[in-house]
Amino acid sequence: MAIVIGHLAQKPLRKELITLMLLLAAPLLVAVLMLEWTGGSDSPAMAASVGTALLLLTLVAYWRLNPLVMQRIFRPAVFKRHIARDNAVIDSLTRLGNDCVVFNNLIIELLSVEHLVVSTRGIFVISKVRQNGPLRIEDNILFAGDKRLERLSGNAWRLCHLLSIILKKWFKIDHLPQPVLLVDHQQGGPCEYDGIAIVTDRELPDYIRRSKPVLTTETAGGLVHFLKRRYAGLV
Repeated sequence: MAIVIGHLAQKPLRKELITLMLLLAAPLLVAVLMLEWTGGSDSPAMAASVGTALLLLTLVAYWRLNPLVMQRIFRPAVFKRHIARDNAVIDSLTRLGNDCVVFNNLIIELLSVEHLVVSTRGIFVISKVRQNGPLRIEDNILFAGDKRLERLSGNAWRLCHLLSIILKKWFKIDHLPQPVLLVDHQQGGPCEYDGIAIVTDRELPDYIRRSKPVLTTETAGGLVHFLKRRYAGLV
């Protein structure tokens, strides 16, 4: 059985809202302090501009670090479906061997990782296609129904290259992780796009098991320890 780190334990919604309100209060406080300290006829406009800019930056950063919070607030039914699927994927990954470590909801340098598997068979960066509709490739762009998946596939590759840099810097290993997109079995479509594997939730464990070993046990264990210490705060 795989070692699983970071189950999808949710904070109460009230705590999420309190955290968001406290974060949003900081830019407003900065604007008020600027208005008090600067003086002059142009002070209100300057304070408003700085406060608005900081407010937008805070919202963007919070959204990047907590991508499902807004959905939880404004679309709770969709959020519950997504959480149910997340838990199903984690249950599926748990069936991997004990040489695999599964990270969930990991933030690496402000990039959100849904699921990350580290083993001697390699590193797998796993993202879910949450849009409905059959998968297809048109003009070298991946679609789910009429929704373009450029951002999803681009983020998957960015995470892989970031992890590759970490391996080179800290472990002197030249290895590019494998991006994987998870789709519903009814969506069909291609099994690969731009080097990204496309599999269903049920196919995922077998896909990882079939991969050939590419990392030593020491390297895989060292990376797990590094991720736990630096990004999961567990060591």
